[in-house]
Amino acid sequence: MREKILQHEQQTLERKISTIEGIIKEMSYVSSNKNIDIQRDKINQKRINRYLQVLETPYIGRLDYEDEFGKEICYIGKFPVVKDHTQDIVYDWRSPIGDLYYGFHGGTGKEKVKSPLGDNEVTVLLKRDLIIKERKIKSFKDTVSEMLRQKGSVSTKAEDETYVDDYLSNLLIASSSEHQLKDIIASIQRDQNNLIRLDMSKPIIIQGAAGSGKSTIALHRISYLLYRFEKQLRAENILIIGPNEMFLSYIHNIVPELQLEKVSRSTFNSVAQMILPEMNALPELHSLLGHIVEKKSSLKNADFVGRYKGSITYKEMIDTYLKQVLNEENLKFDALVLNDKIKLLPVEVGKKYRGYGHLPIGLRRRKLVESLETWIKEQLNTSIKQMEEEYEEFKFNWIKILPEGSPLRRDLSENLEQAMKFKRKDLKDKFNKAWKSYKEKLPLINTFSLYSNFLTKEVLLALDDSLTEEQALLLCKEESITYEDSAALLYIEYQLNGFPLKYDYLVVDEAQDFSPLQVYVLRLLCRSMTLLGDMAQSIYSFIGMKDWKELIGSVFAEEEVNKLELDISYRSTYEIMEAANRIMENACLSYPPIMPVNRHGEEVKVTRIQSEKELLDEIKASVNHLLQKGYKKIAIIHKDLKRSAPLYKRLAQIYSNIQLIENSNEPVTAQLVVIPSYLVKGLEFDAVIIPNANESNYSAEPLDAKLLFVSITRAHHEVLVFYHNQPSLLLRGIYEEKDIKGPTEESIL
Repeated sequence: MREKILQHEQQTLERKISTIEGIIKEMSYVSSNKNIDIQRDKINQKRINRYLQVLETPYIGRLDYEDEFGKEICYIGKFPVVKDHTQDIVYDWRSPIGDLYYGFHGGTGKEKVKSPLGDNEVTVLLKRDLIIKERKIKSFKDTVSEMLRQKGSVSTKAEDETYVDDYLSNLLIASSSEHQLKDIIASIQRDQNNLIRLDMSKPIIIQGAAGSGKSTIALHRISYLLYRFEKQLRAENILIIGPNEMFLSYIHNIVPELQLEKVSRSTFNSVAQMILPEMNALPELHSLLGHIVEKKSSLKNADFVGRYKGSITYKEMIDTYLKQVLNEENLKFDALVLNDKIKLLPVEVGKKYRGYGHLPIGLRRRKLVESLETWIKEQLNTSIKQMEEEYEEFKFNWIKILPEGSPLRRDLSENLEQAMKFKRKDLKDKFNKAWKSYKEKLPLINTFSLYSNFLTKEVLLALDDSLTEEQALLLCKEESITYEDSAALLYIEYQLNGFPLKYDYLVVDEAQDFSPLQVYVLRLLCRSMTLLGDMAQSIYSFIGMKDWKELIGSVFAEEEVNKLELDISYRSTYEIMEAANRIMENACLSYPPIMPVNRHGEEVKVTRIQSEKELLDEIKASVNHLLQKGYKKIAIIHKDLKRSAPLYKRLAQIYSNIQLIENSNEPVTAQLVVIPSYLVKGLEFDAVIIPNANESNYSAEPLDAKLLFVSITRAHHEVLVFYHNQPSLLLRGIYEEKDIKGPTEESIL
């Protein structure tokens, strides 16, 4: 039976490929016509390129359904393929037919399809997932409705769940030469599909386990929203905020597949600098964490400062302070006096100012200045015009009566002209001097000076009586602006001047590393947003959140936000995810265990090494073994850069295609990568090697546990762990426990 289905689908595939090739040939002929207009030719070329892209894999599945007009068989793919602008050869995965395909998981099959004319009821009969590679049907998986079973068209035997997992495994195990996010249109699962197709009106918080596909799903969601709401949503008005430039470069590689070329991508620092260019030297988060990890300095002070300055309480303190120093009820203006006759009374200046009451307070003052300058210009022009009229009248009465060509007439005319120029300049100078003096007295507000005045021990203690003097000094001890201050500065800037830009939709990845105040500020930038992250990977806890609940009731009202959880990991094997779960359990961190997809592989291998030389030999043997297996991306993830750099120097003498990643702005390009643990979030590799997971490098502290957890969950297929002296307590249950003693730790260990 399976062979017959494969044969039938292969024949269908060949016919559709032939049809698509015919469409390409026809469009190419039209484009070669010299009479074709430029716009039509551009559209044609775009379609030709798209169709050429899909020739090897035109679609990813088939859907059979019945409606009042009869039975339909549709094929669903990455891009729609249409013949003669009317006949659908392949349907877009984001179309209403795509909704049916992804939304059907068995049962009665009774569904509704949205159309411009209303909802149509249909009965889904069959959903067939297909794996196509190089124009060949490799495998398929059927999901059938009760109606089709009752008709006896298929076996009534329950669907084999093992086979379902095997099908998904075939999609997931394909080794890629890239280190970035992958196109997952063919493997979208039920929980992911529900998330992609949520309405865009409510903000969404997505708690996604490592490997759950949350980042890729967020991109697919943007693609879906742009397709379904093309009249309300523009790609140029969507912003993706990623943790660093490295992550954003990976997004760039999947964007063309999803037609998101015009969607903006940025980091929080870049957004901050765009709004406030003076914040041009803020350190990246990875450098702050790297310092903490390498120096083994206490997180206590950093945690207090970061979390306090990132809290909604801090925002409320700023609100109170602004209300005090910018109390407009007590605001009084002086009269603007240009000369004895021309003046603007205080009540008139105040009236102009209050006319801008709908604007932010800083912008209100700026508009007042512009308004006063306009008034002064009008008064100057009026005065000059009056002088010129007096000049013309004098010329008429005194100069024109004198004989033409007489020395008296000539001298009087020249002197009068010089006097006119002097008087005009004198008037301008006096007006400018009066305005300059008045302008300097106006209460104009600067964001940075206002924040500097706020961030003092006296003000902080006055606004929060729970603070100790020591804590207040800790909060304001920095002489320059730090990363922790950026959200507060942006909030003050918004209150003073508003934001110069506004987005329709915002996607914030690794959002657990953002403070509540950062999220609050970002929300001011957009109409709606999606936040996605994983609390188990919150390695920047000194600035970020400990729980999504910190946003509910402060940034979002509970009823206005959708919170979803993706707890199934599709990235790593069952064995790798079980080891990752054990690490969190050993650290006594109360995060829900990750549910791995049923794809088995090698056990996580933990090996003791006794010396630096033995470690190098083991890594070399392991790398060679993994390369022989055909793995195209292998990561050696050490604890920090201090250990990664010397290890890289040793390995670079052996391997040419190797790269050391030192900061989050570097793209990963080599087959073999040496990288610190705090830079690997968001990356994926075929295999991971951890050089030294001993008790010194990875204690049972939450930060160390999360760094080890993140490192292990980067691997698709295999993880090899080495340790020197005593193994980390986090590895209990993953290795055979022994009483081990060894030599002193060396430089690369």
